[in-house]
Amino acid sequence: MQQMSQPVTDVLRHIPFLTLFLFCCSAPLAEPGGGTLMRVLVVFGAPGHSSVHLQRGGQQLYWDPGGAYGTEKDDCLEYNSDSFCGRFDGFPLERLKRNRRFDVFVGDDADLMRVVSIYHLDGDVKSQVYHFELHGDMGRRAWDLVHRGWAEGRRARFRTDRNPMFCVKAVTEYLAELGGEFKGMPRPWFPSELAEEMARLGAKPSHVYRLNDPAVTSYIAQTRREAGLAALRLDRETDQSLPHRQVLPAGFETWEHW
Repeated sequence: MQQMSQPVTDVLRHIPFLTLFLFCCSAPLAEPGGGTLMRVLVVFGAPGHSSVHLQRGGQQLYWDPGGAYGTEKDDCLEYNSDSFCGRFDGFPLERLKRNRRFDVFVGDDADLMRVVSIYHLDGDVKSQVYHFELHGDMGRRAWDLVHRGWAEGRRARFRTDRNPMFCVKAVTEYLAELGGEFKGMPRPWFPSELAEEMARLGAKPSHVYRLNDPAVTSYIAQTRREAGLAALRLDRETDQSLPHRQVLPAGFETWEHW
């Protein structure tokens, strides 16, 4: 498929919505012969999370199975003050909530550094990103499974909309679908166990992020600056988890389980 020279928002002004939807969604975006960059995210915190980011042919997808990406400020306000939850100001959370489709985000909504920054503002203590370059049939399959889940919803062979608390099982099911080194991937419950499985595969994190990581603090500062907001003070107090993230289900008393 030939790459579009104009942003989709420009095309939208000239093409009826139904036509645009058929153009974008009727077929996978994967191009024959191209490679797919797959990043598996393992997020440590309470409760922690696992998800997948994909890049292919200048396009990107973020799959957040059973997650709540985009609702962080809403959740924060249930337990904290407006001023405390102002840490999320400047981020397009309302847009993310609107555009979420079957747990998948596309285009700019899938920006990886935004994902990581919001997770760490929300109190997650560490995220590990595992980087895989997939080619040939595996690369096409990695992209098509998530893209078709986004485009076809419950009609898709591999459904991307998942229940909360099943993120790790969803990600490992997806990896097993890819075959190759992931064939027979175990289906653990917890992010920490997924990290252990990655180690058994010989995979090491290409990046390990925390809230005070320079890449994260720089992204947050730029986001707030572009929104005309004052810089956010990222000190020890800010780097602690939010109070509502401390409450764990019975039987999971410590973060080490996650």
